[in-house]
Amino acid sequence: MTVLPLPDNEAAEPVLKKDRVVILTALCTMFVASWAYLMSGAGMGHSPIDMTVLFSKFASVVMKPVAWTPLTAISVAVMWLVLTVAIVVPAAAPIVLLHAAENRKRREPVNVSVFCGLFLSGYLAIWGLFSLAATAVQWTLEQAALMTQALTVADARIAGGVFIAAGLYQFAGVKQASLKHIRHPDKYIFNEWKDGAVGALRMGVNLGSTLLGSCWLLVALLFAGGMLNVLWIAGLAGYILLENLSGHGRVVSIMFGCALTCWGIFVVVMAIQP
Repeated sequence: MTVLPLPDNEAAEPVLKKDRVVILTALCTMFVASWAYLMSGAGMGHSPIDMTVLFSKFASVVMKPVAWTPLTAISVAVMWLVLTVAIVVPAAAPIVLLHAAENRKRREPVNVSVFCGLFLSGYLAIWGLFSLAATAVQWTLEQAALMTQALTVADARIAGGVFIAAGLYQFAGVKQASLKHIRHPDKYIFNEWKDGAVGALRMGVNLGSTLLGSCWLLVALLFAGGMLNVLWIAGLAGYILLENLSGHGRVVSIMFGCALTCWGIFVVVMAIQP
């Protein structure tokens, strides 16, 4: 492969700026579209606003087990995929932008957007697999009559257990190792760089796996807080963004882990009291 000489910084900046505008526009469009779909009810038959404002009402009604059709399974899987887009795409934006800039500087692709798209596709593919797993868990809970109309787990002991697990995971070595990579996007791009179209796809898969390793249990908190609870979704998205980009991310992570663990213990204790 022939690598073209790099233009000087002054000449390259307008091109890099154009790339950033195009990619940020695409990411913002994806983010807004995901929220628009969620606000429409995501095919679940209820308004997310109603499910947020009237959360206690919906959470008090346990769903009766109903056989899923293939269309139901697809709808739920799509809902989960859109949820993950709304929650984890903002956290990946800095690395996506750096990947595009590095591609441009190396002068490899004719069209940076194509390589950026492959990178993002690999990233979302990992979250697609997570969405399938979450769909299977939701089906299991519904068939066991353990899901409420608020799309939360009906047993408070299980919900508390999810909070505790998510809280303790904040201290796990794999969690902190994953965050260490993501908190330094420039180092991540440099250390994980792979050339070409296949390389861009593989880098996206690696990034997806890394971020999945850091926050899959946080996303799983949707089972406790409500899959279409607008405040819960926005809160998770904001926290994951803060945790990944903050210069004090480790401290934030540990403090949040303590809070989640304490809250989970409280929920379980209240649930088992006679």
